[in-house]
Order: sequence, then C-alpha cells, then structure tokens
Amino acid sequence: MGRATFNDLLSEISPAISQEFKGGERPVPADKKVLITLWWLGKGEVLLSVADKFNVTVSTVHKCVYLVLDELVRLRKKYIVWPDENERRDIVNNFAAKGFPGVVGAIDGCNIPFKAPADQHESYIDRKMQHSRKLQGVCIPNKIFTNVVVGWPGSVHDSRIGTYLVSKVFQNCEIFRNVDNGRRAKYFTNLEQHLVGDSAYPLLDWVLTPYR
Repeated sequence: MGRATFNDLLSEISPAISQEFKGGERPVPADKKVLITLWWLGKGEVLLSVADKFNVTVSTVHKCVYLVLDELVRLRKKYIVWPDENERRDIVNNFAAKGFPGVVGAIDGCNIPFKAPADQHESYIDRKMQHSRKLQGVCIPNKIFTNVVVGWPGSVHDSRIGTYLVSKVFQNCEIFRNVDNGRRAKYFTNLEQHLVGDSAYPLLDWVLTPYR
C-alpha cells in the first residue's frame, strides 16, 4: 500500500478509532492502529509476532485489529458500489480497449481458508479438504471491486439450473436475484452489456463464459 492510499484510509477512519488521552497509559495513535492491522492482514503473522514488531502487548494488537476491521466493514457500502450509467460507459470503453466489448465487470470466486468454529468443522470443509469460506467478487479494469459476496461455507455445492451447474453463491447473490426477477436495468444499461466469467459460471445472456 502506498503512502497516499494509507493517508486516505487513515483520514477516513481516524475519527472513529482515535482515543482521547485521559491519564494513565497513553492510547495507541490512530496511524499505528492502522499500521498494525495492515501488517497483520498482509503478513498473516501470529499476534505475538506483530506485538513484538510494534512494541505493544498481544491484547493491544487484538483490540487494534478488531477496531480497524469493524470500521472497514462499516465503510464497505460506501466504496464497494455498482457503477452508475455514466461510470458503466467508461468501464465498457476500458474493457473494449482490451478486446472485450460490452463488459461492465469480471466475476470470479475463490475459497478463503480460515479456522472454522469447533462445532462446525464439517460445514466448512471444501473440495480440497480444508476449512474455508467462499468469496465472489466483480471487478473492473482498474482493479476496483464493484460487488462482493462473502461468508458462504466452503462445503456449499453447485446446483443445476437447466443444463448448467451454478454456484449457490452466484445463484443467491443480489445481482443474480435482481436480474432473474426482471430488474436487469439496475446493473446493465442495455442488452449488449454483460459480465465475463470463467467456466465455473453458466452462459447467460448477461454472463459471457469461455468457448471450449
């Protein structure tokens, strides 16, 4: 993460994570809380290692991480938004310049490994026999996400719609449900606009998949 991006992030969440000094031990500054969280997210180190690196206690790292993550989750609907008609026009032009006309986003999914709850191990075992949650995202050419679905357990299987096997995450996401219920105009300006996805997605009139 560059300094400019870090400063933008800090200015956005600083008011919510800053603490007033009222005597005793001085609170961790907002910028250090963000740095601790970014380091933990980026490196995947145990809390003890992060605590040593930033010269704070393990409990402080834990508090900083959860405080900053709560703010990031709170801001998701402000920044992860579907483009409006004018923005879609620019996105289509950018994709067209890369050789893909009419595209307003690329959709894909993956499994995120995590430590499953002790009493729900089987619910999160995926096809690679590891515990994970499913994530699906729609991305535009400048690597910005315009839609994200996360949280489904790794054990969720595909279901069949007609001749296609469809991911339950995709089948139950907001975009699919709205388009399936006749609200296509909310996401696509005209019938020429669509998403592109890999072979894990069904070929629909608004989702273009690879030709085998």
